[in-house]
Amino acid sequence: MSSLMVRIFAAFLIFLIIVTVVLYLLRRPALTYIGEYLVLKTPVETAGAIAVLTGSMPQRVLEAVKLYEAGYGRVIIITRGEASVAGLALEKKGIDIVSEADNNEMIARKLGVPSSNISVLETGVNSTYSESLAVLNYLRRKGIDTIIVVTSKTHTRRADIIFKRVFGECGGENIKIMTVPTSYDDFDPAKWWKVRSSLRNVALEYQKLAYLFLFEDSVCSKP
Repeated sequence: MSSLMVRIFAAFLIFLIIVTVVLYLLRRPALTYIGEYLVLKTPVETAGAIAVLTGSMPQRVLEAVKLYEAGYGRVIIITRGEASVAGLALEKKGIDIVSEADNNEMIARKLGVPSSNISVLETGVNSTYSESLAVLNYLRRKGIDTIIVVTSKTHTRRADIIFKRVFGECGGENIKIMTVPTSYDDFDPAKWWKVRSSLRNVALEYQKLAYLFLFEDSVCSKP
């Protein structure tokens, strides 16, 4: 090997070592930032309604009730997930299954929210996009122009993007959206990579964000 090749190899090796050391030293702040980016909390003010997105029961509905009790909203909106194939099969056999939406409603009532201040949307939803459209249709019918959206911590960034996109493109551009993570979620941006469930949630959210930015159109653009 020539002396020039030796110098090039040595320089590359030194560069590689420096990069490895820098990445090692920055791994914790870098990983923390990755977790923190997903968690969005909009400053909250009094709204016409508080929407509880499907999933992570009872963490999300608990936060909605907490906001309701603090006077931040007059009504709690609960979205309803689409019935699963297994659930429909059980119904055909005469076996009633209590849905997540029904459980969320029951929890809210048992925590003191009057039934008249709870609205369970009957339109089945299967994504954050369809949830945002169902909520938007409800708000437009009721003439409500401010909404607090409650969801899990890692879901707040994507939910906020989707709600604002759908509202802006589907006739709700004048409705103010405030997205709030439930305080009953134990996700910690400073150590998410040490918890298997958090690791899975972060990986999934970034996959969905990538798809959202690269391929997804709003529901208003879909047939």
